[in-house]
Amino acid sequence: MLCFSWAQFRETRAYPLGGAFRASLPSDLADSLCGDFLTEDLGRVLASVCGGELEGIQSVIENEDTNQWARVRRWASLVTLVAAGQKSRDEIVSYFASLFRGKLARKWSHVWGIAACLP
Repeated sequence: MLCFSWAQFRETRAYPLGGAFRASLPSDLADSLCGDFLTEDLGRVLASVCGGELEGIQSVIENEDTNQWARVRRWASLVTLVAAGQKSRDEIVSYFASLFRGKLARKWSHVWGIAACLP
């Protein structure tokens, strides 16, 4: 898959295209086109190609109209950036805290489910 090649070479020019494509698709279409990639690998790929830029990742997490799994994988990509030493734990924890303090609507979604499960 082309996205894995982008990640392998940390191709930051692919970040806006790949991120916007999956986030903007309706859930059923995204699932059909992307399959398990959306739920399993997208977070790691985004962490590899974002070049440390968080605004695009954060905007999708905060957009309630976006595919839930696309939002969940972006949440996980932030954890991956910390694990890879590309972002500080304090920076990401501070962002997560802002989500818990009201930046993210408190209604049921997989996004909140992943928030409870990630380290």
